[in-house]
Amino acid sequence: MIGVTLLAVLFAYVGHERKVVQDRKAVGQWILDHDGWCVVAGDLPVPDAVERPSFIRRWMGDQTFEEVWFRHGVSQDDAKRIRMTFPGVRIYDVQEGEVR
Repeated sequence: MIGVTLLAVLFAYVGHERKVVQDRKAVGQWILDHDGWCVVAGDLPVPDAVERPSFIRRWMGDQTFEEVWFRHGVSQDDAKRIRMTFPGVRIYDVQEGEVR
């Protein structure tokens, strides 16, 4: 019985991490579709504020997003959604600089 419970917890964790990766990929694609681009860190060091995905999420294809750039600006609501999805990311507008 304990083994079944542990297996259920493991599957729940992996399922949750899969959902997080899918959400992050969807927002990353939205950025690209809206004339933006992303700076990903790979295995390079990043500032402490930037969230580094767990091993499981990296195995599923997640990446460490360090910066997001837009050519034609981004709304505050969209910037908030990006920051919620990628904690610690810095968002820039090419014409105006960093988006607060």
